[in-house]
Parts: sequence; structure tokens; C-alpha cells
Amino acid sequence: MYIRSVPKELNIDQSAVLEAAQLLGYVSMSMLMLNLRWPRARAKTAIDDLISEGMLWVDGQSEELEYWSPGAMLDGGIE
Repeated sequence: MYIRSVPKELNIDQSAVLEAAQLLGYVSMSMLMLNLRWPRARAKTAIDDLISEGMLWVDGQSEELEYWSPGAMLDGGIE
């Protein structure tokens, strides 16, 4: 028996979202729209894809939904 792992290929938008999330630990829809100058549909598609793969977690405790990088939480850098 063996385990075969196939890495997930990210598109350019998904990579940009993850890169932004690594800086602060999270991103929001408005953050992506403002800083990357993306329309809402583009930001939502990238975020939804990353959520479905477990690469972002949703935090609904703020006024606006925040999408957190699980890796940032494990690094100990986020308080």
C-alpha cells in the first residue's frame, strides 16, 4: 500500500489571495477589491475556491467576513 499525493495547482488569483493572507493572517472581500482593484465577483470566486480546498477559513465574528489562513494561526504570529 502507498499514499499518492498530488499538489493543488493555484491560479494567479488564488495565489494573490494567499499571499495577501500571509501578510496579515487574513483577507476580506473589501480588502481584495480595494488593494488588488478586483471586482467583487473575481474576489469572491478566488475566496470560494480557497475555502472549498480548506486553504482559507471563514470568520464571521466581524462586521465583514474575514478569511483566515490556517497556516498563519499555526505560526504563532497572530494574537
